Amino acid sequence: ITATSKTNPGSPSTGASAVPFDPPTPPLAGSAVISKVLLAATAGEASAQGTYGATALSPSSSWDVSPSSGGFTWSYPLRLPPVPGGRAPGVSLGYSSQTVDGRTSTTNNQGSWLGEGFGYEPGYVERRYKPCQDDGHSDSGDLCWSHDNVLLMLNGRSSELVRTGDTWRFASDDGSRVERLGGPGSANGAVNGDNDGEHWKVTTTDGTQYFFGLNRLPGWSPGAAETASAWTVPVFGDDAGEPCHQGTFAAGFCQQGWRWNLDHVQDLHGNVMSYFYEQESNAYAMGRRTDVAGAAYTRGGWLKRIDYGQRAGAVFTAPAAARVVFDTAERCVPTGDMACREQDLTAGTANAWPDVPFDRLCAVGSVCTDDQASPTFWTRKRVTAITTEIRSGAAWSPVDTWMLEHFFTDNADGSRTLWLHTITHQGRAGGGDPLVMPTVRLDSLQLDNRIKRPDDPVGLLIRPRLATVHTDAGGRIDVRYAPTDCSAQALPAAGSSVRRCFPVIWHPGGVTAPVTDWFHKHVVEAVTETDATTVDAGTGRALDLVTGYENLGEAAWRRRA
Repeated sequence: ITATSKTNPGSPSTGASAVPFDPPTPPLAGSAVISKVLLAATAGEASAQGTYGATALSPSSSWDVSPSSGGFTWSYPLRLPPVPGGRAPGVSLGYSSQTVDGRTSTTNNQGSWLGEGFGYEPGYVERRYKPCQDDGHSDSGDLCWSHDNVLLMLNGRSSELVRTGDTWRFASDDGSRVERLGGPGSANGAVNGDNDGEHWKVTTTDGTQYFFGLNRLPGWSPGAAETASAWTVPVFGDDAGEPCHQGTFAAGFCQQGWRWNLDHVQDLHGNVMSYFYEQESNAYAMGRRTDVAGAAYTRGGWLKRIDYGQRAGAVFTAPAAARVVFDTAERCVPTGDMACREQDLTAGTANAWPDVPFDRLCAVGSVCTDDQASPTFWTRKRVTAITTEIRSGAAWSPVDTWMLEHFFTDNADGSRTLWLHTITHQGRAGGGDPLVMPTVRLDSLQLDNRIKRPDDPVGLLIRPRLATVHTDAGGRIDVRYAPTDCSAQALPAAGSSVRRCFPVIWHPGGVTAPVTDWFHKHVVEAVTETDATTVDAGTGRALDLVTGYENLGEAAWRRRA
C-alpha cells in the first residue's frame, strides 16, 4: 500500500462516516472477557453469524493504517500515576478493523469486554485443542489433545512458540527465553487448577521476567489472594503417550489449561507488578451424559485489577503504591423492572442479553442438556469504568477514571453486537468534584463480512466497523473503506484468490456436506482528519488533512488448515 496526504483548506470532510448510529437501545446499565479463544471446539448449531465455540486468536488517542493489510487501528492510552522505581503497566484501549474482518460463520463472534473490534489484554499463553469428533469419536462433544502447540501474546505482540528440545522460542526469535514450568513429571508446578500445575515464564533480553498462570504469587500464604490467572477445560488424551491417557476413553481426561494469563512481572531492579483476574465458570454434558452433573470448566473471565509499585518478595507484606481497577457490568439492556443483575438472567429475560448464548449456560453442579454437550467460550461481562488509584495511608485515593458507555448495534442479520460508544475521562485527584474532559465518541459503519449468493439459504453476516472518531480535542477522524473487491457473481477459485476476499469451509446447521463461503477483506481507502480548532482564513472552514491509500499489486493469501 502507498499512502499520500494532502490538506484541503475550506472543504468539508470527505471521510467515510455513514450516518452515525444512534443507540437503538437505552444505554447499558451499570458502571474482561476473552476476545478470541484459540480452541477448536464445537458449540452446537452453527449459523451464518458464527458460534460461541472457539476458533484458531495532540488528542489523547492516535490512529494508524497497516501498510501490508490495509487494516485501520485506533489507540487510546490511559495515563497511569508514576511510582518509585518507575515500573508501571501500559494500559491502552485499542481498536483493529482486522479483528472484525476475521469474523466468519465459523468463528466465535462475541465482541470483547470492550466491544466489537476493541480490546485490552496484558498478555497470555494459549493452547489449541481439537474436537474429539475429529479424533475418531464421532458421538463426542468433548475436547481432545491435539499436539504441543502454544501461542503467546505479550506487549502487543503475538507469536507461535516453537519447541526445540526442552526449550521454546518465539517463531520470530528475539532472544527471549521461554520456559514451561510444571507440566508432566515436573516438581515445580503451580497450584492453579491445571492437572500438573503447568504455567509459563518469559525472560526478555532486558532481564524482565513475565509469569503466566502462576496464581499464587511469591510470598503467598493461606488466606492471601490468588490471581485466578489459569483457565482450564477437561481435555481427553485418547492416544497412548498423550497427557491424561487411561485405559478407556471415558476415563482418560483431566483439567488442562487453555489460557494462562499474565499475572506477575519482575524487572532486574526488583520492581514488580501483579495482575488479578475473575473467572467465569460453566459446565457441559461430558460424554453427552444428561443424568449426572455437568463437567466444570472456565468459559472466560476478565482482568479485575493491576497492582504496581511493589517490590520482589513483598507482594503480600508491603502494599502496592498504585493500582488500576476495572469495573464491569452485565452485557444487558435494562427493561422494565429488570435491573440487569447477574441473577436476573433467565429464559424469560434472555433477550435482554443480546449477545450472550443463554442456551449454552449450564451452572456448575447442574445437569446439562444434550444441546450443551461441548464446552463453549463466552462472557456475560463488559467493562464500564477504569480507575487509577494511589495508596494514601491505609486507603486508596482515585486519580483518574475513564467511564465507558456501550450500546448494541442492530446488524440487520438477526444479530446484535456490543459497541463501545463513548469514553469520558474524569480527573479525580485531590477530592472534590471531578474535572471532566470532553467525551470521545466512536461512530460505526456496518459492512458485509459474508458474500451472500442469490440462491444461498444461509443468512447474512454483517458487522460494525469504526468509521468516525470525535476526539476530546474537538477534532474528528473519518475512515473511508474501499469498495469491495469480490461479489457473488464474480468469485475467485478457492485456493487461488488474488483479490480482497477469502474462502471458509464450514457445515451450516442441518447441512451434512461442507459448504465453501467467501468473506470480504475491507481495506482503508482514505482517512480524513478535521481540526475544528484551526480554520482557513479565506473560507472560515476547518482544515482537513486527507491521507489516501492505494493498494499495489494483487492480494496474497496463506492457506490455514
